Amino acid sequence: MRPANQMYNIIGIEDANRNRIGQWLNETSDSILQLSFALNSEAREGSYKVSVSTGSNKVYHSFKVEKYVLPKFDVKITASDKVSIDREEIKAEVCATYTYGQPVPGSVNVEMCRPFKQFVIFTLDNPEGIYAPCYKETKQTDKKGCATFIFPMSTFTKVAQKFLLDKLKLTAQMEEEGTGISHQQEKRMDISYVVGKLSFTDTPKIYDQGSVVEGKVKAVYYNNTPIADMPVYLFMVERWSARLIQNLTTDSNGVAPFSFSTVNVNGNIRIQLSLTPALVHHHHRTPYYEAGHHTVSLAQVSSPDTKTVSFLEVKKKDKPLPCEKEEEIFIQYTVVGEAQGSVDMMYL
Repeated sequence: MRPANQMYNIIGIEDANRNRIGQWLNETSDSILQLSFALNSEAREGSYKVSVSTGSNKVYHSFKVEKYVLPKFDVKITASDKVSIDREEIKAEVCATYTYGQPVPGSVNVEMCRPFKQFVIFTLDNPEGIYAPCYKETKQTDKKGCATFIFPMSTFTKVAQKFLLDKLKLTAQMEEEGTGISHQQEKRMDISYVVGKLSFTDTPKIYDQGSVVEGKVKAVYYNNTPIADMPVYLFMVERWSARLIQNLTTDSNGVAPFSFSTVNVNGNIRIQLSLTPALVHHHHRTPYYEAGHHTVSLAQVSSPDTKTVSFLEVKKKDKPLPCEKEEEIFIQYTVVGEAQGSVDMMYL
């Protein structure tokens, strides 16, 4: 196809009611003819037609006129529902996408605040200029329509804790580039004073009288990363007292094995973990480690007055199982009323 000299006798535009609203007469072109026609704001919606006459030939082209509606977009905040008071930073991502899935270009204004308690708002005369701590920042969205923000936790712990709620409020306002249209989204997060957790793992739920109970304990930080070389104390809790039965130290994976004899024990055994040689209760609104509890029940033959408790557990592996190789699987079990024996294992 090559551009050619051409005389266009009549070029006309008809609206949706077949009214001719514009035309050009005897237009010529050395190659490509380009014309424009401005529709007013009151133009009818519907199907319009362009007709072009060249001698005895006539061609048509149709197009639609519709009201322009700015595309709608949604704003989403991705952040933790709960944050530890011990963490240094809080990460949040704000993303904006049109309803048809494409990212929204523009800027994001965020503000994170830790509100005052309600009674402070009405009774504190604010002699020293105390304000609810807030952190503000503005960023442009990336190619994915997202912006990532890092909030320093220290911003929200400078004011005396007694004045503040244990909550954070994050407000994100996304402004679309070029139009100035904005949408707002909010998210609330709870502040937790748990800085770590002590728990039991690979520990049986029942035992036979006189046997040795073996298990493991695990220590992790609030973000579930292991705590190495941490002293942990294992207690046997009785009705009105607790007896220290073993001192443990975690390895590089935050794990420590334990064992104890049940020769001089009768009935259900309640064991508990602690970071101190004596069981103590943490104070309100102070950082603490969640202490693990576990009950090992005595295996008993079924009777009208007691309920039997059988137990079976597949021991966890520290690493993923390799393909094309044999692997040992350890199963710990007790079936009340049956002697110990072999186990048939089926896997899919």
